[in-house]
Amino acid sequence: MLDLTRIDLATAEDQNYEIDRWAKLFKAKTWEELRMIAKNNPDLLQASNDLYTVNADEIIRQQARARADAEFWERNKNAKIKQLEDTIIEQDNTIAENQKLLAEKDAELLRLQKELAKLKQL
Repeated sequence: MLDLTRIDLATAEDQNYEIDRWAKLFKAKTWEELRMIAKNNPDLLQASNDLYTVNADEIIRQQARARADAEFWERNKNAKIKQLEDTIIEQDNTIAENQKLLAEKDAELLRLQKELAKLKQL
Protein backbone atom coordinates (compact mmCIF):
# COMPACT_ATOMS: atom_id res chain seq x y z
CA MET A 1 0.00 0.00 0.00
CA LEU A 2 1.23 3.48 -0.83
CA ASP A 3 1.21 6.05 1.98
CA LEU A 4 1.70 9.49 0.43
CA THR A 5 2.58 10.96 3.80
CA ARG A 6 5.52 8.56 4.27
CA ILE A 7 7.43 8.63 0.99
CA ASP A 8 10.61 8.63 3.07
CA LEU A 9 9.88 4.98 3.94
CA ALA A 10 10.13 3.87 0.31
CA THR A 11 12.14 0.67 -0.04
CA ALA A 12 14.85 0.09 -2.61
CA GLU A 13 12.34 -1.93 -4.61
CA ASP A 14 9.84 0.96 -4.44
CA GLN A 15 12.55 3.30 -5.69
CA ASN A 16 13.56 0.82 -8.40
CA TYR A 17 9.99 0.85 -9.76
CA GLU A 18 9.82 4.64 -9.15
CA ILE A 19 6.82 4.25 -6.86
CA ASP A 20 8.28 7.01 -4.70
CA ARG A 21 8.28 9.33 -7.74
CA TRP A 22 4.64 8.46 -8.45
CA ALA A 23 3.84 9.28 -4.84
CA LYS A 24 5.68 12.61 -5.17
CA LEU A 25 3.75 13.25 -8.39
CA PHE A 26 0.43 12.87 -6.56
CA LYS A 27 1.64 15.02 -3.67
CA ALA A 28 2.82 17.88 -5.92
CA LYS A 29 1.22 21.21 -5.06
CA THR A 30 2.12 23.20 -8.19
CA TRP A 31 2.26 22.47 -11.90
CA GLU A 32 5.97 23.39 -11.88
CA GLU A 33 6.65 20.84 -9.17
CA LEU A 34 4.66 18.29 -11.15
CA ARG A 35 6.75 18.94 -14.29
CA MET A 36 10.03 18.68 -12.38
CA ILE A 37 9.03 15.31 -10.92
CA ALA A 38 7.77 14.04 -14.29
CA LYS A 39 10.78 15.06 -16.41
CA ASN A 40 12.85 12.19 -17.82
CA ASN A 41 10.00 9.71 -17.36
CA PRO A 42 7.50 9.48 -20.23
CA ASP A 43 4.85 7.72 -18.10
CA LEU A 44 5.00 10.35 -15.36
CA LEU A 45 5.05 13.09 -17.99
CA GLN A 46 1.95 11.63 -19.67
CA ALA A 47 0.19 11.31 -16.30
CA SER A 48 1.03 14.92 -15.39
CA ASN A 49 -0.18 16.13 -18.80
CA ASP A 50 -3.41 14.17 -18.34
CA LEU A 51 -3.88 15.69 -14.88
CA TYR A 52 -3.34 19.15 -16.33
CA THR A 53 -5.87 18.49 -19.12
CA VAL A 54 -8.49 17.15 -16.70
CA ASN A 55 -8.01 20.14 -14.41
CA ALA A 56 -8.05 22.58 -17.32
CA ASP A 57 -11.35 21.06 -18.46
CA GLU A 58 -12.73 21.49 -14.94
CA ILE A 59 -11.59 25.12 -14.87
CA ILE A 60 -13.34 25.71 -18.20
CA ARG A 61 -16.49 24.02 -16.86
CA GLN A 62 -16.37 26.20 -13.74
CA GLN A 63 -15.94 29.32 -15.85
CA ALA A 64 -18.86 28.30 -18.09
CA ARG A 65 -20.99 27.58 -15.01
CA ALA A 66 -20.06 30.95 -13.50
CA ARG A 67 -20.91 32.70 -16.78
CA ALA A 68 -24.26 30.88 -16.99
CA ASP A 69 -25.03 31.79 -13.37
CA ALA A 70 -24.14 35.43 -14.02
CA GLU A 71 -26.36 35.49 -17.12
CA PHE A 72 -29.21 33.89 -15.14
CA TRP A 73 -29.00 36.49 -12.37
CA GLU A 74 -28.65 39.30 -14.93
CA ARG A 75 -31.84 38.10 -16.69
CA ASN A 76 -33.65 37.88 -13.34
CA LYS A 77 -32.48 41.36 -12.37
CA ASN A 78 -33.54 42.79 -15.75
CA ALA A 79 -36.93 41.08 -15.51
CA LYS A 80 -37.45 42.50 -12.02
CA ILE A 81 -36.42 45.99 -13.21
CA LYS A 82 -38.85 45.69 -16.16
CA GLN A 83 -41.62 44.56 -13.81
CA LEU A 84 -40.95 47.50 -11.48
CA GLU A 85 -40.83 49.94 -14.41
CA ASP A 86 -44.17 48.58 -15.69
CA THR A 87 -45.65 48.96 -12.20
CA ILE A 88 -44.40 52.55 -12.02
CA ILE A 89 -45.91 53.34 -15.44
CA GLU A 90 -49.21 51.78 -14.37
CA GLN A 91 -49.21 53.76 -11.13
CA ASP A 92 -48.29 56.97 -12.98
CA ASN A 93 -51.24 56.38 -15.33
CA THR A 94 -53.55 55.79 -12.36
CA ILE A 95 -52.29 58.97 -10.70
CA ALA A 96 -52.83 60.95 -13.91
CA GLU A 97 -56.36 59.54 -14.23
CA ASN A 98 -57.13 60.40 -10.62
CA GLN A 99 -55.73 63.91 -11.04
CA LYS A 100 -57.92 64.38 -14.12
CA LEU A 101 -60.99 63.15 -12.22
CA LEU A 102 -60.09 65.38 -9.29
CA ALA A 103 -59.72 68.39 -11.59
CA GLU A 104 -63.13 67.61 -13.12
CA LYS A 105 -64.66 67.30 -9.64
CA ASP A 106 -62.99 70.58 -8.58
CA ALA A 107 -64.42 72.28 -11.67
CA GLU A 108 -67.87 70.82 -10.96
CA LEU A 109 -67.63 71.92 -7.32
CA LEU A 110 -66.63 75.45 -8.35
CA ARG A 111 -69.52 75.60 -10.84
CA LEU A 112 -71.97 74.43 -8.18
CA GLN A 113 -70.61 76.92 -5.63
CA LYS A 114 -71.08 79.76 -8.14
CA GLU A 115 -74.59 78.56 -8.93
CA LEU A 116 -75.38 78.39 -5.20
CA ALA A 117 -74.02 81.90 -4.70
CA LYS A 118 -76.30 83.17 -7.51
CA LEU A 119 -79.30 81.43 -5.99
CA LYS A 120 -78.56 82.96 -2.58
CA GLN A 121 -78.59 86.44 -4.14
CA LEU A 122 -82.09 85.97 -5.45
